[in-house]
Amino acid sequence: MSRGIMIYSVDHDALKRALGSNDPDLLDALEKICGDDTWPQVMQLIKSGACRGDAEQQIFAFEALCKYFGVELDNGAVSPIRQSTIQDADQALLGHPCGLSFDQLVYGHGVFPFSLASDFPQFGHWSAASVRAAAPVLEQDPPEHADETLEAILLAVSDWITIANARNNALFGFIY
Repeated sequence: MSRGIMIYSVDHDALKRALGSNDPDLLDALEKICGDDTWPQVMQLIKSGACRGDAEQQIFAFEALCKYFGVELDNGAVSPIRQSTIQDADQALLGHPCGLSFDQLVYGHGVFPFSLASDFPQFGHWSAASVRAAAPVLEQDPPEHADETLEAILLAVSDWITIANARNNALFGFIY
């Protein structure tokens, strides 16, 4: 079965400040762009820093905030993607000196406390510090792979790191 992955370069600090801020201007802006299905959970995240309810809806709400505080990046190399390819990409990255794990980007959950969905969606992230550390390594030693699909994924990862590093952002990945 194939999955889809969405990647966002996100201002982690702005996102973290927004959670629980109860900022009325931010709430107004978000209400205008959020769908009816995610708005209640987005509102809870901004008002209290957490949200109740279905784990899937919590993750959809968090993705809406990543869209708002970040930039959606090209996901052509990772959508659609098979689970076995995710594992292969993880092994290829772990074998590179950049120190990143693809699994961490899509399954790592990171620093935000959300309920885990029993299946999908899931999310993960690479911190801005991880992005900063990986950027010069990937620039000096671009990842290569004999498999065309994995080569495309590794090049996409390198592009995502370059973009996020230029913005001093973290990267968030959502898998469906």
